[in-house]
Amino acid sequence: MSVPPYRYRVFGLEARSSICLPIMAEGGAGEPDIEIATGPIASDLDDDEAVHFRNWSARPGRLLLDVRGMGRFLISDGKKILVEPSQGVAEDALIPHVQGSALAALLQQRRLLPMHASCIETDRGTVLVAGPSGSGKSTLLSAFLARGYRMLADDVTAIGFDPSGRPLAFPAFPGVRLWRDSAEAAGHDVASLKRVRPELDKYYIPISQFRDTPQTIDSIIVYGRAADTQPVLREMPVEERFRTLAKFGFRKHFLRGQGLRDLQFATVSALAAQVRVRRLHPPARLAGPEPLADLVIGELGLSPKPAGNSG
Repeated sequence: MSVPPYRYRVFGLEARSSICLPIMAEGGAGEPDIEIATGPIASDLDDDEAVHFRNWSARPGRLLLDVRGMGRFLISDGKKILVEPSQGVAEDALIPHVQGSALAALLQQRRLLPMHASCIETDRGTVLVAGPSGSGKSTLLSAFLARGYRMLADDVTAIGFDPSGRPLAFPAFPGVRLWRDSAEAAGHDVASLKRVRPELDKYYIPISQFRDTPQTIDSIIVYGRAADTQPVLREMPVEERFRTLAKFGFRKHFLRGQGLRDLQFATVSALAAQVRVRRLHPPARLAGPEPLADLVIGELGLSPKPAGNSG
């Protein structure tokens, strides 16, 4: 795939893109579900239906995002992301916004809820690790990968449902994004890696242990406040689950503008009712993520799912 259009598979969707997107899984040759293209964006969303908020405006089925100094992104009908770079801005600089906010809005339009959570596959189903940026999700994910687990997502997991109403995790990209210290601690030579953004000392790490199909969700681990000396994993009371999980919607402010508040309510309610939810309290001083991974594995009784098992 050395020349456009590029073909990718992301969040269970086939994508055709005029922009080269690193870390994406290679797609097929059939009719794409979504199109990612560059070109002029004709106008703002200025009709009576539109909701305006800071750097974006939206109405059902349509969201326009304006990233100052970078470009504009028009996301339509869960099918297309149109990118208009600002003058002098290279396409590479727009990639994080395509893979982040633009894809989040598109998923929402397709009634998939993006959550700020990493995700691994286990013999019991997938386990999500939710937390704000900088909480250590990617570093903990690396510890699971070192123990033989496969990942579905690094930073954002899309949540949907199977025909019976069970929550499903949809796979994102076969890679993680790590800061220099974490990447080097995991044995990677950052000189050979691509930066996530030119101004950040953060890098894309390709991952071969990737599960590329949606999987049922068994558990959610939520990062909590640091414990004194030893990590602690506690079951979350039922009455706290909805309020806590709702905090981790990714680009959740887009939902109001797109008339999709019901999507968050229905999805988070199902997660709170149907999956195990635990709060993880890391120690105040943590030498590495290994003790946290071992605690989660032991407490939840998890094993990696055999790679040859496609169920």
